[in-house]
Amino acid sequence: MPTRFALWKDVYAVSLRAIQYDVIGQGTVYFRHGAKSETGTSEDLRKFMEQRMREMQDQLMKGLRKVAVSPRGSHLEVVTAKGIIATGTPTGGGNAVPVRITNDPHAQNAVLLDKSGLFPYRQKNVVAKLKDRLTAQQMPNLYDLRAINRVYNIADDDRLSWKPQFFARQYSDAFVDWIVRT
Repeated sequence: MPTRFALWKDVYAVSLRAIQYDVIGQGTVYFRHGAKSETGTSEDLRKFMEQRMREMQDQLMKGLRKVAVSPRGSHLEVVTAKGIIATGTPTGGGNAVPVRITNDPHAQNAVLLDKSGLFPYRQKNVVAKLKDRLTAQQMPNLYDLRAINRVYNIADDDRLSWKPQFFARQYSDAFVDWIVRT
């Protein structure tokens, strides 16, 4: 499918004789055809609309599949995309549902969408937090933190750390507290 774009302002060019002429008109839809951008035809617009309709139908079917496979007696709730769950603080607003994250397999299900709020610290941030709570003799450096991670298998404990897909491991306040206690 060719790439499409639309312009919302007129584009002008000025020739060597200082004559201004229209190059691209406002509201004209352009599609990429190979290496060139060309004015869209009715066929291009039809293909674009068909592709967009297919994408929307696929999204709808994914949602319906989730509802269809849910266990009998499940409760379906539609919520906004941001600020769904209040995680320990009343920042979620009046409509937020307070939940407690747990490893108990028998607990009520709640899906955590953004783990970066629970695991806000990189290793250097952990060291900075520990400087406020430990003496100079007790203070671990980055090498010590890596050793702690390996010896105590911190990667296996979901309460202490999380590894995002494209970034370095991040740590929770519980990890900082655990180091201070240990």
